[in-house]
Amino acid sequence: MSVLSAFSLRSQILAFTVALVTATLVAVLVMVLLRSDDAIRDSVNRSVEDASESLSRVIIYRQNQLASSAGVLVSDFGFKQAVATGDAGTVESMLNNHGQRIAADVMFILDLRGQVQVSTSDDIAAGDAFAYSDIVERAVQGREYADFLLLNGHLYQMVLVPLRTPRISAIAGIGFRVRADRIREVLPENNIHVTFISRESDGQKIILSTITDPQEARAAIESPSNLETLLSLPFSEPEPYLTRRILAGDLLSHNMDVMISDDLSGFYQSYEQIRNQILLLAAVFILMAVFGSSLIARRLTRPLAQLANATRGFASGNFGLSSVIRSTNREVSRLLKAFALMSEELNEREEKIIYQATHDSLTGALNRDAVTHLIENMVQQNTAFLLIGVQISGLKSINENFGIETGDRYLQTFADRLRDNSNQDYLARQSADEFAMIIPTADDCSESARDMIVNAITGRLSQPMQIEGIGFNPDFYTAVLSYPEQAGDARQVWRRFSIALEHAITHNQRFYIYEDGLDQEHIRKTRILHDLKATLADNRGQLRLYYQPKLDLSTGKITKAEALIRWIHPELGFIPPDYFIALAEQTRLIKSLTRWVFQQVLKDQEVFSENRIKLQLSVNISASDLVDDELKQHIQAMMDIYNFQPQMICLEITERDMMTDVDRSISLLNHYRHSGFKISVDDYGIGYSALSKLSILPVDELKIDKSFVLNLDTREQDQVIVKSTIAMAHELGMQVVAEGVENSQTLDWLGTHGCDLAQGYFISKALPVSEFISWFHSQQQADSWISHSV
Repeated sequence: MSVLSAFSLRSQILAFTVALVTATLVAVLVMVLLRSDDAIRDSVNRSVEDASESLSRVIIYRQNQLASSAGVLVSDFGFKQAVATGDAGTVESMLNNHGQRIAADVMFILDLRGQVQVSTSDDIAAGDAFAYSDIVERAVQGREYADFLLLNGHLYQMVLVPLRTPRISAIAGIGFRVRADRIREVLPENNIHVTFISRESDGQKIILSTITDPQEARAAIESPSNLETLLSLPFSEPEPYLTRRILAGDLLSHNMDVMISDDLSGFYQSYEQIRNQILLLAAVFILMAVFGSSLIARRLTRPLAQLANATRGFASGNFGLSSVIRSTNREVSRLLKAFALMSEELNEREEKIIYQATHDSLTGALNRDAVTHLIENMVQQNTAFLLIGVQISGLKSINENFGIETGDRYLQTFADRLRDNSNQDYLARQSADEFAMIIPTADDCSESARDMIVNAITGRLSQPMQIEGIGFNPDFYTAVLSYPEQAGDARQVWRRFSIALEHAITHNQRFYIYEDGLDQEHIRKTRILHDLKATLADNRGQLRLYYQPKLDLSTGKITKAEALIRWIHPELGFIPPDYFIALAEQTRLIKSLTRWVFQQVLKDQEVFSENRIKLQLSVNISASDLVDDELKQHIQAMMDIYNFQPQMICLEITERDMMTDVDRSISLLNHYRHSGFKISVDDYGIGYSALSKLSILPVDELKIDKSFVLNLDTREQDQVIVKSTIAMAHELGMQVVAEGVENSQTLDWLGTHGCDLAQGYFISKALPVSEFISWFHSQQQADSWISHSV
């Protein structure tokens, strides 16, 4: 819910209008203030610059005046003669006369040691030592010097020049005393002030300022040299002055600065006056906007409020307009007609939405949510019923071969047949190829009555179909669950129904009635898969590999062994390999399981090698492994880690798995074979493979299924099959392994008829690695492998 929806339309109109006007005025205000700020700031900066230039010119003019007068004085022959003869009276008289002509405040003569010989001012008396020895040194060297100097606490602009007679024999000084009132006279504006400061080690010291208040003067010299803006934050003090240092030639060498400051109070007043006028004008406009928008919003929202009251029944599903709106407004009349039309369309649309929300658009059957709700209601009412599930087999093939439209017509025809045996409201389509049908029954419905109902449905479904001239023989799986006999609540109904249909599909049973305990088996399978996944991630010794040896019948030696996995569950105990491997093959866990086995075989191969046992180890891989490109990469990675010889590993693939996708199998088997691995066809004889396909497979070994070997010593039919298989395999260049050897007679028969290798309990059962090593070494010490076998 947006923030605006919490307010009435009248409030929104008022708020929007006021906000728009306010935003516009603020934008104008900001623009004007910024422009004013720029103009005033530029004026301030320009005023300071003009004052700085004017004062600098005055200082330089006075300096030049002093220098010129000093030059005239030291060039006067009579003056030089009086200084040379030491006539102090004449010198003093000439100094006074010369000083009066240019209105100098001080004139004096220094000897070359800096002692004052004659002076016209009390600030530097005869006999005193001149305070600036560095200036004396420069003058003695013949250089003229000009600077602002402090004499007896008073500031003077002075020039000192050497007196040559013809050698430098004295130093003449002439200066103007710097007074605040005189500086005030040359400044262009009253708001401009000048301050002379000296740079001391403990900070800046004010020597002279046109600002009479010492604190104001201090504030002035500490102000910035450039004014960035006249704007200031609320409750903050603006800068009082704009102050700059005047650079006037070489006049500022003795740690002294001349600062010019502009008093900004007048500018701030001008700026604030403009700002206040604009703010007042903005407030007037805002008040006008509030008043005007309030009137407009009231006239607009009053009929809308009446219409809202009239249509309040829409929320409860009543789409009629029962209230009379007191208005002759043409726009409102149009709105009323539109609402009336809308109410009719809403009725139709609501019915359509409800139907679409609860039904499948293709077949018209209920969807899963609707049938779930229906079952929950029937369970709550304790109504007995049969829940029948039908899964169509081959729908994907129909879509691929005859097109989606034919597949849709097939589904519609199938649904119509189901509907013939059920109420329209009790048929549901659960997924693309799966239907569920509810058949209400009597509380005491017998098994025979149930079977009659189901047989009628399946019989009708089994009849051939004709769709667009194409004949189809429907193929499907059926599962049945009876409530309340086989489930106690709605959740249990769905779980057990799903398990029953899944059982029918996975066990290829065309018709299956739920049996007690099936859900416990499903829960057990789910747990085993969960625990297997956890075990593969963190084994902790639960999964182990056992090895069953293979006897070379030509040499009587053990040359190979098959790796067989065992799982000892901490709670469930021993879990048969065929059981959990079959479950793993139904999920992606088979890939992880194969990788674990392969890696463990390589580790065990290293253990065998350390115990002087060299065997070719066989690893079983599944159909999904056979077409798994990632397995190739995993095996290659293991080869790099363990550095094993590929020919010491034999990959066993069942005949059935190998024939699932022959072309893909040949491609991957060639890859493994070229990498050096040996390939064996496991369980040969039960997969019904064509000899033409077998002949092109890259296979090194053929392993005869134990069903042909267990009774080989007594059954002639098995002997014929095994003998022909041995001959055929040898013709194709393959070795033959017979598994399931249980007695010496079978072993002797196999050796006599050219079988290459034998495997079975007569030779040895599968053993863990440590026991296999002990067994192997014990057999090495025996005269015959066979006579001492377990």
